[in-house]
Amino acid sequence: MSARLRARDATGAVWEDPSADRLHDLISELNARFPFLVVERLDMPEAGQHYIQVWRHGDGGHTVEYRDGSPERHYRAGLAPVPGPFGEDEVTAIVCSWARSGDEAWRTTVPWHRWTEADRR
Repeated sequence: MSARLRARDATGAVWEDPSADRLHDLISELNARFPFLVVERLDMPEAGQHYIQVWRHGDGGHTVEYRDGSPERHYRAGLAPVPGPFGEDEVTAIVCSWARSGDEAWRTTVPWHRWTEADRR
């Protein structure tokens, strides 16, 4: 059976069908040197167009983006830093919800805004 998900971090390391625990660990390990994680859906048409990605900022906040098939369906949300040992729990919940088939909770957990070229800066 082929993989349904692929996670890739800033080092280029790849995990096929990562578990929720693995996703939590990967998100928790983001830092200034290796600040991002991309999780791609491999079971969707339009390869490379269905993904969610997390960027950890220096202050501990995160930007989460998802793309749902085309540039016109690319969205982002910002999450403020949460101090303490559970600072990545909300980000992890969003990513894991997105990764689970049929789980749509991630769509309403945070306010999503359409990504624009101005966000690239």
